[in-house]
Amino acid sequence: MVKNRTLLLIACFVWLIAGINIVRIGLLAYVGHITVFNIILSIIVFCLFWFLIFNRLVNKHTIRIAGYETEK
Repeated sequence: MVKNRTLLLIACFVWLIAGINIVRIGLLAYVGHITVFNIILSIIVFCLFWFLIFNRLVNKHTIRIAGYETEK
């Protein structure tokens, strides 16, 4: 049996690993292209992604997992 908190912790580590990999790929792609404009554009894209997609997804699935009545 797995507790809800354990499921959330596992999901946290999976998304952390995915996020670190995305940052790694982004940094490798930036080599030779670092400008103030590109950095500002990257921050804008990150904020749009976070507030319009990822934050909602995190909240939705956190509520779903926390709402499990029985352990999985």
